[in-house]
Amino acid sequence: MGGKINTSKKTSSIYWIGGSTCAGKTTISNILAANYGFRVYHCDEYLGKHIENSNAQILMHKFNQI
Repeated sequence: MGGKINTSKKTSSIYWIGGSTCAGKTTISNILAANYGFRVYHCDEYLGKHIENSNAQILMHKFNQI
């Protein structure tokens, strides 16, 4: 982590952390949240709800093809 995170003012910025399975995304996001007061939104926790609110059959078919 070479760059510094500006925490001097509140912003509406969203930081995305991407990577493969077991790459440490959750670990890193939880550390950043603890150190900088960020709110963490884990997409996996909400995927089911997003699918329920859309056309689930089509989306799950496409999702399973990935």
